[in-house]
Amino acid sequence: MRSRPDVTPAKLFHQIVILHAFFTSSVLLYVIVGELIAWGQSPFDGFASDSGPSPWVLRIIFLGMSAFEVLIVLVLFRTNRFITAKLTGYVEITTPIVLEAIMNRPLSTAAPIASIGVYGLVLFLYGGDRLDLYTFCAVSLALLVLLWPRRLQWEVMFREFAAKHPGVPSNPWQPELSAH
Repeated sequence: MRSRPDVTPAKLFHQIVILHAFFTSSVLLYVIVGELIAWGQSPFDGFASDSGPSPWVLRIIFLGMSAFEVLIVLVLFRTNRFITAKLTGYVEITTPIVLEAIMNRPLSTAAPIASIGVYGLVLFLYGGDRLDLYTFCAVSLALLVLLWPRRLQWEVMFREFAAKHPGVPSNPWQPELSAH
């Protein structure tokens, strides 16, 4: 991905918040889709056949996958090691490069957390248990809200990398004066 010099920290932060809101609203959409299917197929007891595996098998698999995703998000993507790894290999670190690396952090956090809601929808469609739909979607929504991009965190990350790289201004919200 090529860095764009016209992207400012304020623009990028605003875009990240909008994208995070879309991930969050997609989880609400899973609940609506599930309820519409249940309403249209009333009484709804899932699409699984009697000869298929038990919904408990799928539930345990999805619980394990969800726990693994949360662990990965909290251990890898919510640390600055992830951003530092994105910055390796550049000869000169500039503001657009740091912004690109910082942008990847919230996106890499929101996508796996939103997928937990998908597991609830799939389980509901398979077994017909609303508790699966609402439990997985509630966990996904709660984590998305807890991990919502915050301006203060954005500033702290930006300043930390500005201190390490002289080509990056220390204040992410005010552009540096150019030397024309």
